[in-house]
Amino acid sequence: MRKILFVLLSMAMAWGGFAPLHDAVMYGHLDEVKAHLAKEPNDVMRPTSTGLTPLHIAIKMRDVVMAEYLLSMKADIDAQDDFGISALHLAVKQKRLDLVKFLIDRGANINIANESGITPLHQAAFTGELAIVEYLVQKGANPRAKNLNDATPFDLAMAKENKDVAAFLYHAQKEK
Repeated sequence: MRKILFVLLSMAMAWGGFAPLHDAVMYGHLDEVKAHLAKEPNDVMRPTSTGLTPLHIAIKMRDVVMAEYLLSMKADIDAQDDFGISALHLAVKQKRLDLVKFLIDRGANINIANESGITPLHQAAFTGELAIVEYLVQKGANPRAKNLNDATPFDLAMAKENKDVAAFLYHAQKEK
């Protein structure tokens, strides 16, 4: 059985760049993750073939317990994948205010930008997530930040006709 599992995990790693640690995080196997990191603590930052870290995967899976453990093992909360996506970007993309709060409360860079200059606030404005937009601004996100196309979060909210978000950001830009 162990040999079959090893072969399957090796195939998964070769195909998608996932190592056994990534799979254990993805499936919420905290005991396996703890055992692995007890032997290989530096693997807490081991990337997949696209640069996802175990923390990225935990946030994608909405596993706060796993994310908390990985952070306790010194996972970089602001690590970015090959496209500049951070765990905070992923939490915003999933429209999960609880995950956004979790990451910011633990020190995530609120103004981190991906390779296109998109910050979590840009992303929340684009998707129309008013509660997340309000929280990010309250915690210090820059409403005047420009992406590589010179668009602010307000511009993106307007482009998507997210009127409540645009109105909030219009006033936030004037205040900051």
